[in-house]
Amino acid sequence: MKTFRKLALLLALVVGASYTVSAQGLNVSTGDTEAGISMDAGEKKSKKKKKSKKKEAKKSSVSKVGKAVGKLKSFNGKASKKAVVYVYLQSASWCPPCNQEMPEVVNLYNEMKKDGRAELILVGHDRTEDGAKAFLKKYKAKFPGVVSSAKGVDALPGFSVANGIPHATMVDGEGNVLASGYPSSVIAQWQQAVQKIESADAAPESADTEE
Repeated sequence: MKTFRKLALLLALVVGASYTVSAQGLNVSTGDTEAGISMDAGEKKSKKKKKSKKKEAKKSSVSKVGKAVGKLKSFNGKASKKAVVYVYLQSASWCPPCNQEMPEVVNLYNEMKKDGRAELILVGHDRTEDGAKAFLKKYKAKFPGVVSSAKGVDALPGFSVANGIPHATMVDGEGNVLASGYPSSVIAQWQQAVQKIESADAAPESADTEE
């Protein structure tokens, strides 16, 4: 009888130990599996956050042209450093065709100013800054200006002195020339230029989101 009880007790201990090991193994296995899933999800979220930060940095960063115009000591206000496209207008008060063009240029600029994604800068060919200021004042032009001899003008990305005036050059943020020629026809393209650039910038962002 005692022998039977000892055998029964021994059997119970063996079964209990086996159950404990099995249960621990199950917990460990389940824990590892859950941890693995959690880590993968965390990595994906981390990657998305990094990509999101890169996109935000890209949007908020100042372009090459933005940095250059920010250094100009312009009159009639400061040029925007965060425009998508920029237009360099070469004109002068003593030039009859320039005076003929100015009313239309002012109208186009007013539309640009409301939108905020395009900037127009007068690079005046008047001999003095006062002459260029008076030229803008005459037509109630609100865009910033500098004279062609001012410091920093030759460092504007995409700018070059025109052979004749009036003349306008439209560039993107990196200074790549998008259009050049007679001011009214060039400036009128600002909306198309902005939309094209923004569409191109949005394409890789969509691909990142899908990942």
